[in-house]
Amino acid sequence: MFLNIVLLILGIALLIIGGNWFVSSAIDFGKKTKIPSIIVGATIVSIATTLPELLVSTISAAKGSFGLSIGNAAGSVICNTALIAGLSIAFMPTVLKEKDNPIKYAILILSTVLLFVFAISFNANYVITWYEACVLLATFILFMTINIIEAKNTTKQLKLEALNKKKKPSQEETTENLKWWKIILFFILGAAGVAGGAILTVNNAEEIARAIGISDTFIGLTIAAIGTSLPELVSTIISIKKKNSEIGYGNIIGANILNLTLVVGLSGVISGATGLALSTLTFAVSLPFVILISLVFLVPIMTKQRTYRWQGILLLSLYACYMIYLIVATINGLVV
Repeated sequence: MFLNIVLLILGIALLIIGGNWFVSSAIDFGKKTKIPSIIVGATIVSIATTLPELLVSTISAAKGSFGLSIGNAAGSVICNTALIAGLSIAFMPTVLKEKDNPIKYAILILSTVLLFVFAISFNANYVITWYEACVLLATFILFMTINIIEAKNTTKQLKLEALNKKKKPSQEETTENLKWWKIILFFILGAAGVAGGAILTVNNAEEIARAIGISDTFIGLTIAAIGTSLPELVSTIISIKKKNSEIGYGNIIGANILNLTLVVGLSGVISGATGLALSTLTFAVSLPFVILISLVFLVPIMTKQRTYRWQGILLLSLYACYMIYLIVATINGLVV
């Protein structure tokens, strides 16, 4: 047990360090290529920071630990939105400088609703079948396609604006010291840290859970979810400190979409004919909770193009209530 705890801590540490390098190299890539911050956050950074969830969930699905697999994905969305976004908004509410494409928000809500609908359709056991998982993967491809098109259009617009003003893009001076070999090196090192940390996290979380009689679902929704969401926390804190909240918020939106489509989709495909089974807790509590906190997070951004302190406090309060419920439900044997 002691060794498992040490390895679990080591795995989380690798996730933090690797995730930080990964995120920093992704941000530098965006600066080097002059891709706007919100697009970098929703694509490159969100893919980078979602790798731990992807590895933990797919490894768990391959080993047959479906509760940990789906619980980690749903728990990561909850952690990203209610805890990480809640903390950043509560301490530093922000007026967004860059307009987002509302399609991203629609896809986030659509992904959650699809997952909920698939869990209850055509069966009574809350199972995501392999073909339903393929629909989720198709939604991921749609999301990435939209972002690529948006990136190309925005880049063209920036070039035109720069030509009209007869001056070089403002980011050029800040990218002179960014070397491609450094960006690639830290990208690879970060990926290695994330991969190694994810393997250590999932293996030792399972061992600890079984040793003390806690279900895979609870571990997935709490310990694994928080551990694999640390890269998102790091990237959000870094973006706020650098006064570039668009990267942080874009990262959270993108990471949540990836968790609900790419992570669950791949896990469902890996599960094969068996399907990816959701626990009653995940279906009846966690997924509706994901929809609720997503609305609390998105509505002010969509309608007012800003975040509010009350919004962050509400998200944190909802997260505290959710965690209390999980603990009480586990004590009473309701989490299986």
